[in-house]
Amino acid sequence: MDRTTRAALRSFPRAMWIIAAGNFIHRFGGFVIPMLALYLTKLGQSEGRIGLVLGAYGVGKLVSAVAGGSATDAFGHRAVIAASMFSSAVVMLVMSQLESFAALFAATAVLGFCSELFRPATSALIAELASPENRITAFALNRLAINAGFAFGPALAGLLAERSFFWIFAGNAAAAVAYGVIVCVSLPARIGAPGAVPTPDASDATGRAEGWGAVLRDRRLLLFLVAILPVAMIYMQPSGSLALYVHDIGISAADYGLLLSFNGVLIVVGELSLTGVTRRMRSDVVLVVGYLLLGGGFAASGLCSGFWTLGITVFVWTLGEMVSAPAQGAVLANQAPDHLRGRYMGAYSLMWSIAAIAGPSLGTYAYAHGRWPLWWGSLAAGVASAALVWAALRRGNAR
Repeated sequence: MDRTTRAALRSFPRAMWIIAAGNFIHRFGGFVIPMLALYLTKLGQSEGRIGLVLGAYGVGKLVSAVAGGSATDAFGHRAVIAASMFSSAVVMLVMSQLESFAALFAATAVLGFCSELFRPATSALIAELASPENRITAFALNRLAINAGFAFGPALAGLLAERSFFWIFAGNAAAAVAYGVIVCVSLPARIGAPGAVPTPDASDATGRAEGWGAVLRDRRLLLFLVAILPVAMIYMQPSGSLALYVHDIGISAADYGLLLSFNGVLIVVGELSLTGVTRRMRSDVVLVVGYLLLGGGFAASGLCSGFWTLGITVFVWTLGEMVSAPAQGAVLANQAPDHLRGRYMGAYSLMWSIAAIAGPSLGTYAYAHGRWPLWWGSLAAGVASAALVWAALRRGNAR
């Protein structure tokens, strides 16, 4: 780790580390979504229905992106994060008792809303706690915490699933409650410079409409968001089409959990150090390289027939993730006005929500119709995102 990165880490206030700790606990216990496709397979649901249920999570996430962004600007970070954590814990426990397709579809949509409501709030908070030149490191630190949890969580989820799928729901609910308690106990209601976040009285219906109108008038932002969408769909495949693929080639749930954990271990070990290099480079170059590695690495999964060869492809697409993800968040945070940061981060979450709807459905549909459309489509998505982000940022380095 270089000196600049270490200095940036030392400059972060206590609240940044609290959020990182909470995200570690939450992600460590994030058992349900990575194992949901396998759970639905155990219940006898078809590939098409599995894709629809996974897409339902994205529907809830889509609504939460807008609601979470507006609520963050209106009510502050703590209230939104706590509401997200406590409500999602309740939904997970209810969901563990459901078996019918209709009930699972509806519950997954509600879970998507509750579980993802906190994301614009945490992204806006990270941006407010870090200076512009340190935001790549700040987002990398947050991802390190998340992926430290992800490095071990899926492996434990796989072991729990081998015994009873109920424990993945109960464990995930417990982690969400723990994060909510940490936030309520440790963070003030609002964080940031005075006036950076509107007061509740200022966030009436007219104010909300004007706020989102400003977001929609930012054409450079809109092009950047469109660029994110294809590659975001690739991120959705490990919990959908890739899970089905590894099942079909004879890899157990426990081994699949290890593969997902390998992704997290790589990020924990290497991403912060890598940002010492990428923060000195042009953002457009960083994102293009990252997106091409993501698309190409995931597409190469179709050439694999065993655990170790799949591990190589996980390494490649994880490298693309480590290169692109911190820079992606920093570019958007630097572009956002202070008083609209929650909405800008909500728009960012919105792209991931759309991907969460379309990605699993398209991925499982492609996989059910010959497999290779999935792998070629993943490569095309990486290339498309690379081309679009180059167009969005080509007029200058957007740090």
